[in-house]
Amino acid sequence: MNLVRHERGLSKTESRFPTKGTCLAIYSRCINAELAIEEVVGMTFPWCSTWAAELKELFAAYVDAKQRQNVLDYDDLLLYWAQTLSDPGLADEIGDRFDHVLVDEYQDTNRLRLRSFWRSSPADAG
Repeated sequence: MNLVRHERGLSKTESRFPTKGTCLAIYSRCINAELAIEEVVGMTFPWCSTWAAELKELFAAYVDAKQRQNVLDYDDLLLYWAQTLSDPGLADEIGDRFDHVLVDEYQDTNRLRLRSFWRSSPADAG
């Protein structure tokens, strides 16, 4: 993220652009909460609201850079797993391989992890 941030000239703006850590936190929150940048910035990072358009472009460039290099970050692992399980056939095939799943740190879950974990709604899992 920091390399892309620097390549795009965002590390030397006249008005301070969010740090690499803040950019990663916003990006991760967008992925894990399945929310738009504007929602995440408005709710959690209001001091970054003037940079929403630039953040959107930065994140698109970050995803492009990862794809060009054939690398994934932790958020990608969760996102791709959720997308895999959104296919009913694949979800059934994978689910049929396990009788039980141990979930550690369940209290630290988020919307994306929860969607990845349950093939049906949590209420149906009983």
